[in-house]
Amino acid sequence: PDKTETVGETAPALADDETAVVPKTATGVRTAYLDVAAPWANGIGAGVGGLRLEPALVARVNMLFDEAKADFRHEEEWESVLFPIGNFSDPGEAIGVDYDDRDLRDAPPEGAVYALTEAPIHTKTFFSTYKTALKNEVYRNRTSSILANKDLKLWGRPGETERDFERRCVVVADDLADAAAAKLRDKYDSKLDRAEANLAKADDRVRELEETASNRRQDELLSGAGGLLSVFLGGKKSSRSLAGRLAGKLGGASSRRSRSSQAGQRLRTAKNRIDDAVENIRELEAELADELNEITDLWETKAAKVERVEIGLEKTDIMVDELVLTWIPVAR
Repeated sequence: PDKTETVGETAPALADDETAVVPKTATGVRTAYLDVAAPWANGIGAGVGGLRLEPALVARVNMLFDEAKADFRHEEEWESVLFPIGNFSDPGEAIGVDYDDRDLRDAPPEGAVYALTEAPIHTKTFFSTYKTALKNEVYRNRTSSILANKDLKLWGRPGETERDFERRCVVVADDLADAAAAKLRDKYDSKLDRAEANLAKADDRVRELEETASNRRQDELLSGAGGLLSVFLGGKKSSRSLAGRLAGKLGGASSRRSRSSQAGQRLRTAKNRIDDAVENIRELEAELADELNEITDLWETKAAKVERVEIGLEKTDIMVDELVLTWIPVAR
C-alpha cells in the first residue's frame, strides 16, 4: 500500500522504500550528509535539490610506504566513496575522491526522506567488515614508486625529479670510474718506468756508439793520409819498396773499415732497440687507453640504469582513519 505519511506541512509523500526518520546507524559510527556543492558530488550522481537520501560509505585511509635500504618513508592519504551500498559492499568498487570535512554536513536538508537499504548499517559488523575489506583492497592495489639505480645502490630523494636523479647517477658513476682507473696506476707505473728506463739506456748507447763511430771515421781519414804520395813524389824509394808500403797501408785501411763496419752494425742495433723501446711505450699507452675505455663504458652503462621501483605496503602501515555513513541526495 502507498504510504501517505508526512513530516510537517511540506514533507512529500513517501514511497514504499522510503522513511521520514533517519535509519539507525551502529553505535560509534559517524553519520553525515553530503553537501551537493562538494566538487565530487556530481561525479557520484548526487542531485542538487534532491530530497531523497541514499546511504554511501565515505572513507579516509592513511598509508605509510617505507623502504629501509632506500631510506624512503612516504605517507599518503586516500579518500574514497562507495555508492550505492548493499548487503555486501565491495571496496573495489569505491571511487577515489578528494574531500575535506566541509563536504560532509552534520544536518540533513530540510524535507529530506531516507531510502530504506538492505545494508545492515545498524550493526558494527557491517562497518568492521568493510574496514577490513578496504584495508585488504588498499594492500593489494596501492603502491608508491621511487627512482632507483640498483647497480649504483642509489635511490631517489623526496621531491627529486627524474632528470636530477639521472644527473646524480652520472656524478656518482664518474667518481667510481675514477676510483677504478686509479687502481691501474700502480700497474702501469711500474711498466712505464721499466719501458722508459729501457728507452733511456738505448738512447745513451746510441749516443755512445755515434760518438765512437765518428771518432773512428776521423781516425781512418787522418791515419797516414797522403804519406805514401809524399814518399813517392820525393823519389827516394824503389817501386818495390813503395808497393810493399802501399799494400801495408791498404791492409791497415781495410782493417779500419772492418772495424768501422762493425761499429756501424752495433749502432744500427742500438737504434733498433730505441725503436723497440718506443714501440713498447706506445703499446702500453694503447693498452691503458683500452682499459680506461672499458671502465668508462662500464660505468656509463651503470649510470643509465635508472628505473622506478614499486614500494608496496605492509598491513600494519594501513589505517582506516575515518569511515562515515554519508547520506547522498538524489532525485526522486
